[in-house]
Amino acid sequence: MSHLLTTLALIFSLSSVEQLKVAHAYLIRGEPAKAVKLLDETLEADKTLKSKQKADGLETLGIAHLQLKDGQKAAQALEKSVALAPGNEKRWLLLAMAYDLASKPALIHDTYQRALSQLPKSPELHRAYGMLKLEDEDIPVALKHLNKSVKLSLRSPDFLMDLAYVQLRVGAYAKARDLALEALSKGPDMVDLYQILGDANAALESFKPAERAYLKAIQLSPTYFQAHYHLALLYQANEKLSESKNAFQKARQIQPDHLKTKALLGVILARLGDDKEAMPLLEEALKVDPNFKKGRAALIKIYERANLMQKANALRK
Repeated sequence: MSHLLTTLALIFSLSSVEQLKVAHAYLIRGEPAKAVKLLDETLEADKTLKSKQKADGLETLGIAHLQLKDGQKAAQALEKSVALAPGNEKRWLLLAMAYDLASKPALIHDTYQRALSQLPKSPELHRAYGMLKLEDEDIPVALKHLNKSVKLSLRSPDFLMDLAYVQLRVGAYAKARDLALEALSKGPDMVDLYQILGDANAALESFKPAERAYLKAIQLSPTYFQAHYHLALLYQANEKLSESKNAFQKARQIQPDHLKTKALLGVILARLGDDKEAMPLLEEALKVDPNFKKGRAALIKIYERANLMQKANALRK
């Protein structure tokens, strides 16, 4: 008998509960197709499985379909699983993920609403639904659920960070700053928190605290593009041109094709008198965005200094 047939014979001589464990092992090993095949046969054939066992098996089946990028089948399995065990937070989150994969936004919202009716004190569900409402630009509802998640999580740093991010998005910069500081006082250093703290302080025109936050983010993650880029913007806004140039150059090393970085670096270089390096950056930026006023003005001056009057006059039109 071949190895495959021997393996199959061994599997199908196992009890249904043991077969569910084998399917779960397939999933962990990164073999979701094998898990699906075994679970389809086991869950269909055995009517003696207890509700919890069947719910567990259906969860494994749903995850396997998610790994196979089949949101519709994942949702079908997970709907059955939450029907059997509606108090399982993880399965509701997986079900929302399945509907997202299946491109069914109305059912994502419906899933969270049903989940919260079953588990109104779940901080994870309130957070997930709050972030979903943020994507919908429904800020009042997003804030309602994120505030609830912070309270239910006993002001856990992760939940505070999400709320700080939303406060930053809506322009409540002082609240965002205070939430970020509270989160940092409670947990380990998190690079995203320092980014939020930097952005909030920059918006509040608190230069030194913003600079410290961005530099700390860079210390924690030297290739974190946003921290370098926003630090460059901070220096630019405060007329620290050499520092801004250095920060933009570091950001460009991380993302060489980021157009705004190249464009703003070109403006800074022009102001510093480095026309040779600034010219190609600004020319490229204006090809993509002819309405880039700062770039146009800077490039006109560069052309004038190089006595390229025809090009300078063409840009004035």
